Amino acid sequence: MEEETLRKIAIKRYLQGEAPILICCEMRRSKRWFFKWLKRYRFGDAKWYQDRPKTPHTFTCQTSPDIRKLVISIRSQLGKNPFAKVGTSAIKYEFSRIGVIPPSDSTINRILRRAGLVRKNSPLLEEYGLIQKNLLSSRVHQISSEKAPPIIKHQYTNSGYSSKSRSTIHLNLTETDRKTLGGFFRSTMTPAGLAKRSHIILSLAEGRTPSETALLTNASRRIVYKWAHRFIERGMDGLNRFQRHIIKKADNETIKSAIFSILHSPPSEHSINRTSWKIDDLKKCLLSEDISISKGVIRRVIRSAGFKWRRAI
Repeated sequence: MEEETLRKIAIKRYLQGEAPILICCEMRRSKRWFFKWLKRYRFGDAKWYQDRPKTPHTFTCQTSPDIRKLVISIRSQLGKNPFAKVGTSAIKYEFSRIGVIPPSDSTINRILRRAGLVRKNSPLLEEYGLIQKNLLSSRVHQISSEKAPPIIKHQYTNSGYSSKSRSTIHLNLTETDRKTLGGFFRSTMTPAGLAKRSHIILSLAEGRTPSETALLTNASRRIVYKWAHRFIERGMDGLNRFQRHIIKKADNETIKSAIFSILHSPPSEHSINRTSWKIDDLKKCLLSEDISISKGVIRRVIRSAGFKWRRAI
């Protein structure tokens, strides 16, 4: 039996003269429940047996309608200028100009989203069809061929860079290079940097300009030119980052020879009134010879040569 029907029956039995305690026992309800609905019945409301909505009557944290209208009007005015910024920082700047405290960034974004004023794709990307609407995951690497410019085919040589105009780079990949770059680009196990560099080369090889490639790969034009030049000069090896060869101080032969030349001489020759060496004394002697190293480096050099420090007895 529905709850509303039980409420009606309970009040009807009470009006017929039954005791509230008997009604509650037979219907397995509390006395508080019975008197709650009896009180509502006595108020005279025709729908007294129905539940009342539990939503609050007022929302203290709700953004006022005036602020919402002001955000939408500022965004509409900024959108009329094709070169103006229309983000939250620009809208908050306009608020400060008119002397109004702006809402938070998330509130501004929510107002714009509900008003349908969020610009997802730039016009240049939509013109060339470089954005695919149903992108399932950021891990899926894909190049859209819809409305793409025609592929420009040239023989691949080291002089593939056109010196007439910096706005065009013509690349023609061999089938092996194209398969290798495509594998780097699509694989989820490839490092993100190598996948982006492969994406840049593949996009340029399809005939896109550096500006279009920069928009497609979310990189700057400087990065596009940098990796294009490296690929032209060194081929596939140019896409790998250069590893700097740094010689650690503990492996420096000059430092090693200086340490052992001091260590194999008695401390008295260096004006030290001791018969054995301490690391602090070795560090001071090395500093006098313009060699600045830490005590940890001295320990590693001595330990790598097979020597051990002994406690004086």
